[in-house]
Formats: sequence, structure tokens, C-alpha cells
Amino acid sequence: MPELEFKTHGEITPKQLAELSRSQTIVRSAHLGNVGLYNLAGAAKLSAKKRSFRNPGVTLLLLDRNLLGRDTNYRPKSVIFNQAITPVLRAGGKDVLDQPQPDFLTPFSPISEQMRDKLAKLLGVSQSEIPGTLAGLHYKTAKKAYGQGAGTVVTWSEYLNSHEKLLRSILNAWVKAGKYNVFDRVIIPGGQLAHLTSSTPRNGALFYQTKDGGSIKRVQIEDLVQFTLNANRSLAHAVKTGTVPEAKSDGNVGVMFNVEASTALGALLEARKAHPSGTPFNSERMAVYHLSGPDYIKYGSKADFVKEVSELVSLAKPAGAFPKTIEFHLLPQTNLNLAGNSATAKKLEEIIAHWKGLSALQKEKGEKIKAAQPTEKRQLIGEYDSRIRTFRDVLSKKILALKIHFVDHASVLGLRRTTIYDIVHGDHGPVHLPRNARNMTLTEMGKLQKFIDGVVTK
Repeated sequence: MPELEFKTHGEITPKQLAELSRSQTIVRSAHLGNVGLYNLAGAAKLSAKKRSFRNPGVTLLLLDRNLLGRDTNYRPKSVIFNQAITPVLRAGGKDVLDQPQPDFLTPFSPISEQMRDKLAKLLGVSQSEIPGTLAGLHYKTAKKAYGQGAGTVVTWSEYLNSHEKLLRSILNAWVKAGKYNVFDRVIIPGGQLAHLTSSTPRNGALFYQTKDGGSIKRVQIEDLVQFTLNANRSLAHAVKTGTVPEAKSDGNVGVMFNVEASTALGALLEARKAHPSGTPFNSERMAVYHLSGPDYIKYGSKADFVKEVSELVSLAKPAGAFPKTIEFHLLPQTNLNLAGNSATAKKLEEIIAHWKGLSALQKEKGEKIKAAQPTEKRQLIGEYDSRIRTFRDVLSKKILALKIHFVDHASVLGLRRTTIYDIVHGDHGPVHLPRNARNMTLTEMGKLQKFIDGVVTK
């Protein structure tokens, strides 16, 4: 049975990721919505003097199961373009021109002809290019934007649907082991969720109820796996075509599983034998790299979460399809905020070069002070502190000269955002990483980003 080694860290560079992606898929998960700049940086071209490093294996995995009224990542109810937010849906998913309805999933988001016309004018396209749902529009735009780099885009449901045979085997193993808590929600017509009332079956069935106390849904244990596969098929088709998912004859759209199960599947399906990317299979050990946003990466520090994911991985069948050990690397892609169009990338190079100079000077200070005689230390500290202050002042001025870019992306502000709509319909152009950023670890980028945030928010 496979064993999971869960590793949350930022000790990897964009160059190393690019090299890894030549032989295996690297996954970046993000919510379906106004996907921002640092996600697009995952597919950015990393320029070098004599060659270009690309990330052909970076897959943007769009989570198409977020709730419009609760999950606000990337503002799924709106279109953000040219630094302006255009509301499209109410909290319940209905067009802003209609009355709001109970909350439901992102793919259940039809938009009226009047709203489609408004969006077409906003984005400078014909109305025929605007899908019938906002989820469909987010998906279509993300594919175009990400494709300008070197990545591919699929929804979570598409991804699962493409591995249905192996997925069925894994889910059956979880059901056989009594891991019913995995199947924690049922999608009912209209996209509303009914939640598992108890993981203990009654008369061979599980029961689900909506949070508003609505009717209870009953699902037989023997139907759990098929109902889960039904959800994958329905949601994958709906988002791709810009239509609303249809209910099955039993009145359910399908069953959804929890985040622990999603993480386990992400590890298992990327470490499997006969991977479509051509990754050579090692029956002893395989590494999986998952680029994470600011919320998901926090799960890696939760012992109970890691324990549950590890148990689910260990139960996976058939055992021969997976290596004995899977390394699951959870990486902070948020730190790739240091990106922009070609003109901005060049200005960022100057800031990064000065940051590296400041870091080197601080390191030198520590080494010199450590080696100095006691009588020399006070003078040395004063000299180095003066030089460091000068470095910081110059760096701060360079940052403030580019403040509009950093206000756009500063993690502590979140007031402005360059999105997929700017890439596809605006004049922003493709996303680039600065040349001298390709050898910085994600951890180092995060430290620089914190320094920048401190400067622009003073």
C-alpha cells in the first residue's frame, strides 16, 4: 500500500520547476473565477541569455465546486477587468437583474441575455462569445490567458473524469474501508448542497440535509461511487459548454467528496503508473508537486489533515498502480507575485537585483561581526548599519516608483488585481517572470514580497 510523505515548503526555484515540468506534470489549483497574476506566472516564460525555460507541464486545475455565496477567492460572482469590478451574479448565483436565490455551486450560474450583452460590450467581443454561465466565461477566459504561457487548463471535474477507471477503483476501496465521511455532500437540483448528517449508515444508506433544514436526501452505500462519478461528468460538461448541470432521474446531480479526499486523489493520480506526461514510473518512490494558494497551503501544517490524507492514500487500490512512497510537495505559488508584462518584468529585475545586494550585505555583516575582535565590533556595526540603511532607502524608492504595480498585487491590500480578463481582452500582454527571479526560491520571493508590502502600505 502506498505511503505518503507530506512536505510543505518553498525551497524550490522557478528554474527547477521548469526543468521538472519537462518530464512530469506540476499542478496548480485555483478557484474558478478571476484568476490573478501569480497563477499565470506558473506558465510564464523564464527568459535567459541563450535559451528559454518554459513550464509545459504546469496544469492550472480550476476548482469548479466553490460556493458563490461563501467562497470569495477570485470573486467568482464578478468580472474584474481594467481594474474595475463588474458584478454579474448575486450571492445566490442569479443574474443581478433577477431576484437572489439560495446559495449554490459556481457552475450553476446562468446569466441573462441582457447581462451577456453587457459583458460583451465590456470585453469588446460579440455576444456569441459570451457563454451562458459565468462559470463558463471564467473557464474559457482562463484557458486563453494561461495558454499564452506554456500551461494547460482543466477543471477539477474534467481532471477526475479523465481518470474515471482508476478513480472508481480508489473510491471503491474507500467505501469498502468504511470511509463514508469522505462523501460529505450531495448536489441537488439548482446546485444547492445537502450535507452529510452522520458518517454512520442507517439501513445501508447515508443521509444528507441542506443547511436551511430542507428535505433529507438518501443515498444508498452501493450508489456512492457512481453518484460521485455522475457529479464529475455533469460538472465537467457544464463548465466546458457554459450550460447548467442537469439532474439525474433520481433527483440528484451527484455526490462530492471533502478536501482531504481531493488532496489524496491529487497525490495518487499524479504518482500513478502510465502517467500521460510520460513520467518514468518508479515503483519505490515518486514525487508530486502541487503549487498552492494562500489558503490551501495552510492545510499542510495541520496534523489531523495530513494524517487523514495519508490514511486515504494508504487505502488506494489497485496497489500496483502506485509507488510504495509518494512525496507530496505543497509549494507557495502566491510568492510568484513578482511578475508582470514584459515592461514591468524589466523594472522588477532592478528591484530583485537590489534586494539580492541588500541580502548579501546583511550576510556579510553577520560574518564580519562574528570574526571581528571585540574592540572592532561597535565600529563595524555602525558602518554596516549605515550602508544597509542606504541600500534600503534606494530599494524603497525603486519600489515606490513602481507602486501602482505593487498596490495591484500586494497581499496585504488586495484592492486591485490584474486578471485573466486583462490578459485576454486588455493591453497587458503575456505574463513574464524577471530573468533574475528564476534562481530565487519561492521562500526568498516571499521575503521580498513582505518587504514590498511594508513599503507600499506605510
